[in-house]
Amino acid sequence: MAVVASDRGDPCAHAVKNELKLCPFEIKERAPYHVLRLLAGAKVNENKEQDCIILSICGNDYMITSEALEFYNRVADRIKREELEAKGFSAPFNTEDVCFIFNHAGKVAAIEYGKDPKMLRVYFYLADYGGCGFYRIIQPSCFLNENKETLIYSEFGDGFSHNLGKNFDVLVYPRLGDPWAFSVLRALKNMGKVVIFETDDLLSSIPDWNPAKHAHHAKENLWREKFIKECDGLIVSTEELKSRLGREDRTYVCHNGVDEKIWPMVVKEQVGVRESKEKGEKIGILWAGSKTHSKDLAMIAPVIKRLIRQFPETLHVYFVGSVPTEFLISQDVCGVLTAEVCPQFRNNISFVHGVNVFQYPQLLASLPVHIALAPLVECEFNECKSEIKVLEAWALGLPMIASRIAPYSRAIKHNVNGLLIGPNQNDWYYAIESLIANPAKRTEFAKRGLETLREKYMMTQIRDDYERALLLLARGRTVRKECNAAIQKRLEEKKWL
Repeated sequence: MAVVASDRGDPCAHAVKNELKLCPFEIKERAPYHVLRLLAGAKVNENKEQDCIILSICGNDYMITSEALEFYNRVADRIKREELEAKGFSAPFNTEDVCFIFNHAGKVAAIEYGKDPKMLRVYFYLADYGGCGFYRIIQPSCFLNENKETLIYSEFGDGFSHNLGKNFDVLVYPRLGDPWAFSVLRALKNMGKVVIFETDDLLSSIPDWNPAKHAHHAKENLWREKFIKECDGLIVSTEELKSRLGREDRTYVCHNGVDEKIWPMVVKEQVGVRESKEKGEKIGILWAGSKTHSKDLAMIAPVIKRLIRQFPETLHVYFVGSVPTEFLISQDVCGVLTAEVCPQFRNNISFVHGVNVFQYPQLLASLPVHIALAPLVECEFNECKSEIKVLEAWALGLPMIASRIAPYSRAIKHNVNGLLIGPNQNDWYYAIESLIANPAKRTEFAKRGLETLREKYMMTQIRDDYERALLLLARGRTVRKECNAAIQKRLEEKKWL
């Protein structure tokens, strides 16, 4: 049975929907809905009083700008010409037609959106789907697109070939380490594209005890060094990385940042030892990370044992993603060797398996924890890391106790918004004990940490660093005069030169 396209299933539909204040990225995101309405015969009327266009269909009115209508008409005309007429589609559309048009409109809108000759078109290569991929690729790309003023249109994806040169001016490639990728990037560079190397780790200095050492062989480091020398510039997460990669004049620091929409951003309610014991609750301690932190965890494992002996009824430690081997026992389950927390520690220690990066904030927020820990042994690799663990703890509303080395001392001011501790295990013990016994101090550190987070590390602020870096590296390099002129004007207006 033929059906006219309606608003069923559209969560944004209302009797009257005001979409006059949508930013460019939101206009693109709304394209499938409005393109479908236009192709289904929506009425278009100009409202001179409100200086807008009224799109009417199925008893609903949508107020949009004339610029948005022009964009939607361009996408609709292209779909009608290149897809519908060629395949014999015509109104009224059946259910399958509607799904086809809706999905195709999103793809065409993305292409049309990036055609503004003034926009700098940037492609972020998604090399992994973990924390690095999220913080360094997905998050920056999305925030650049959501900004109403930015001069950048960006996309991210896990595809990588010479064809990207057709649609993009700038290509950002993280952690390059193989000859094939190097050859593609060199070819793109020869095409006049701006090619950027991105990293948030000093991969040439991974310590032998770190399992990641086996994933980044000497040959990969050689290709990486070649690319660092030949690329048009670098984007890194810390000043320490910038100083060690040998291209300081063409390297820009864009710190990791937090998206407040996916984190609690509220100070966690704290409990005291006596209150905890009376209520049968426990004071929770959090450590979260990957299996690459075995030696870092080994530094505090004896401290955790000592604290458990002192607070057997009121302390519980949650290890997310990895756990010190001292607390594990191997078991053979149906021929499969698995590791579990030793029986003598199960009342005080939990091992929480990692989750998809998009579920990670929700997982951490669900744990009954009150203090976060971030130990790091002193070595060149760790000194170049970012302060992301501190930022995540503050976004959870937790006080942080961290090692006194570069990444954490950059964010934490000792005894003001957290505690910085050296490698001595007694110092770690007394620092954690002091916060266990003092819920008011925990609250104070968490509050000031959250203030620091909001002042310096929100993605709405970090986004400007990315735009500045990309515009400076691409200045005068695109084939479109309109884009080069717009970049120069933007840099001058923002005083980024």
